[in-house]
Amino acid sequence: MMGTITAPVAGVILVTVLTNGLNLLSVNGFIQQIIIGSAILVALGLDRPDVTR
Repeated sequence: MMGTITAPVAGVILVTVLTNGLNLLSVNGFIQQIIIGSAILVALGLDRPDVTR
């Protein structure tokens, strides 16, 4: 089943808002990359279908 364009657009908006917010808070660029990478990993974990063993 193919996905829709809604999820990727929402992801881009979320990352952009998160980046802008961290910039406004004057968070170090290295820490920003860690936070955004963590948010992406969490999103991937939530998006993963349940796997039963």
